[in-house]
Amino acid sequence: MVAPLIIDNAGRVAMAAIGLLEQKAEDWKQVVPEAHDFHRECIHFRNIIEALQMTPGVIEKESSRRKGAPRKLASIAKAIHISVKLKQFKKHAGNAEETRPLNNTTHDNSQSNSSYGAATTEVTTKPKPKHQQRGTQAIVAEITEHIDKSQKRLDKFIKEHEKKKSWHLQIRWMFRRALIAKEHRDFIRDESNAIRHLLNDLVLCQKLAETAATPSIDLFQADLTEEPYMFWKKHIGQNIVGKWSVFFTAYSLLYGQMDQYDLAYAERTLKSQHGGDEVTIYSFISFTRKHGFPFKKSIAKATPETEPPLSEEARMEITKMVMNMVTDFSKEEMRKNVIALYSWFDGIKRSDEEGHQQRANEWATLVKETRRLKEEDYTERHGKAVEVDRARRELSFFYQRYMVMWRVGQVSREAIKDIDFPGKARINDFLRMCKPLDKANYHIIIGKKDNWEIHAKPKVYKFLEKLLQKPQENKKTQFTEASNSNNQQQNGGEAVVQALNVRG
Repeated sequence: MVAPLIIDNAGRVAMAAIGLLEQKAEDWKQVVPEAHDFHRECIHFRNIIEALQMTPGVIEKESSRRKGAPRKLASIAKAIHISVKLKQFKKHAGNAEETRPLNNTTHDNSQSNSSYGAATTEVTTKPKPKHQQRGTQAIVAEITEHIDKSQKRLDKFIKEHEKKKSWHLQIRWMFRRALIAKEHRDFIRDESNAIRHLLNDLVLCQKLAETAATPSIDLFQADLTEEPYMFWKKHIGQNIVGKWSVFFTAYSLLYGQMDQYDLAYAERTLKSQHGGDEVTIYSFISFTRKHGFPFKKSIAKATPETEPPLSEEARMEITKMVMNMVTDFSKEEMRKNVIALYSWFDGIKRSDEEGHQQRANEWATLVKETRRLKEEDYTERHGKAVEVDRARRELSFFYQRYMVMWRVGQVSREAIKDIDFPGKARINDFLRMCKPLDKANYHIIIGKKDNWEIHAKPKVYKFLEKLLQKPQENKKTQFTEASNSNNQQQNGGEAVVQALNVRG
């Protein structure tokens, strides 16, 4: 039969992911803290798979009910291919309400003012439940695919971290790691939510909840804070599936009646994955992570949620990275680079942009000449030009690293603000000296004729220019572009100035 192969493969994939996460915890727990939740979802899936393996009749009966069900062995790849096709069909033809993820962070205002305003929703008007449309096999195959993708992504991240042996590769990796960690965090968070969403469907699959030895609530204690966990355990019991009527009655008695719009939204969201009267622990976990517990007021009209708070370990890791950056800037080699730039532009007024560009053009001409000379044939000015070139590269790399650290999140920005680093004066000096050097490099050394400002100006310059804007210069826009963070737009200008916190 196909089913035992799918179940066995799912068990192997889940165990492999759990093994990787537990063995390599030190490599990901600080940089990709969302993997903690992914680890928990893998454990929950493994527990259900073990329950299915103990009660194989659930899957076998489902297979026998299907008309023309294949009787010969099929490969796991084919099963997953079927799952992909189901997702494609769902994307093009599925009902929007039916496919809404449990962790959806946006709510159209029209929904709040529509028929959802009623205190209850009519079960008979809902679309055919997803778990009746899709069998256990398809759901298991899809969860397996999500876990497999996430495991490979984390494994790639960890291997890249482990192979950075030499000191210069370690520096490059630490720079890149901060940049790509955000992508990994978003990916793992989305995959964890998708797995939880599918586990919700799986436990509600026809006859699964009644016949399989499904996990008890005790296994989900780490997924909830103390109050919602005790609420569920006391009023729903050990089962991971409970009645909405029991849930709502207990909640109302303990925390008071909900606004009719909030009640309709809560009922629609907690029950939207099936269409019966059940609430699962998976939908409850997603809902409490988004709206807290007891639920916040006006959740039906809530704005998109911000990024979940970081753990203390993650905060310490980010702070350490900021301090390492400060230490690197304070080293003797960096001091020499700064002196080389100051010496080259010595005698030119700070406000003389034309003078700076002319001196930069002289530098570019000398550097271009060195490419045709042997080192022993360098003049003193050739040697200084080479030193300036090295300084330009090192400082450009440093400020790109600074830009990445600024964009990591609020924690890194607060750390930068607290240590008053690198300071408005230093940033202005970098822009004043390195911008004309980069422009001269583009036109004279590389030989390009295009407009440098449009076609080749590094993003770090635009970032720093926005960072230095004064509050009255479009407060909201400057912070949005400088930090590339959509969840900090309201007080953008003030945050930029406070983060720099520079005197003079």
